Amino acid sequence: MWLAVIAVALSVGFAVVFKIGYDVGDLDLHYDKSKNVGLLQRAVALKKRVKKQQLEIKNLQTEIARLESLSRIDAHAHTRVKQFFRDSKKENFDLSEQLKFYQSILTNKGHRGLHIHSFQIDPGAENGLYYYKVTLIQIHGLKGRHSTIRGVVNLYISGQDRQGSRKVFSLKDVSSLSESQMNFQMKYLKTFEGKLKLPAGFRPRNARVKVIQDRRRGRSQRSIEKRISWPKSSS
Repeated sequence: MWLAVIAVALSVGFAVVFKIGYDVGDLDLHYDKSKNVGLLQRAVALKKRVKKQQLEIKNLQTEIARLESLSRIDAHAHTRVKQFFRDSKKENFDLSEQLKFYQSILTNKGHRGLHIHSFQIDPGAENGLYYYKVTLIQIHGLKGRHSTIRGVVNLYISGQDRQGSRKVFSLKDVSSLSESQMNFQMKYLKTFEGKLKLPAGFRPRNARVKVIQDRRRGRSQRSIEKRISWPKSSS
C-alpha cells in the first residue's frame, strides 16, 4: 500500500516539476526587465520550488527503494516461516506415530505379530499428484523372542476411467518404484512413503494396502490388508 501511495506522489511530483519548468522557460522567453520587474522575482521563486520539488522526488525514490527491499525481505521471511511450520508439523506427526507405537509395545496392547499401524493418502499441489504413507509395526510378547520378519507391501488404487469402467492400478503403475523397493525386513517398525501420479481422467475411489509376510519353510504366507477411501483433492 505504501509503495502505491509513494508512486502516486512521484507521478504528481513529476507533473508539478514539468509545469514549473514550463512556466520558468516561458518567462525567460518573454521576459522584459523594463516592463515588469516582478516577473524576475516570480521566476526566482519558481526555480526554488523546482529545486525543492526535485529534492522531495529524490527522497521519495530512495524511500521506494527501501520499502521494496523490505518487502522482499518480508516475503522471504514469510516463506521461511511457512516452510518451518510445515516441517515442524510433519516432524510432530512422525513423533506422534512413534510414540503410539512404543506405547503399544510397553503396554502390550493388541495381538502379537505384524500389523498395519497406519495407512494414509494425501493430495499434492498438482492435479493427480498424491503422497502415500504406510507404517507397519510388529508387536512382540514381553517374554517372547524379538525376531526379524520379512515381506512385501503392495498398494492398489481402484476407480473409474474416462469411460466409466472400473480400473485398478498398482503402485508400480503410477510411480517410479520397483517391486523390490517395497520389500521389507523389520523387527519393530517400518515406514514406506512416497508420491504417485494418477493418469488424467482417472477418478480414484479407494486405496488398499496388502502386506504379505514371508513365513518359515513349510508354512503358508500370511497377509494383512487395510482399505481407505480416497481423499478429496485440495484444489
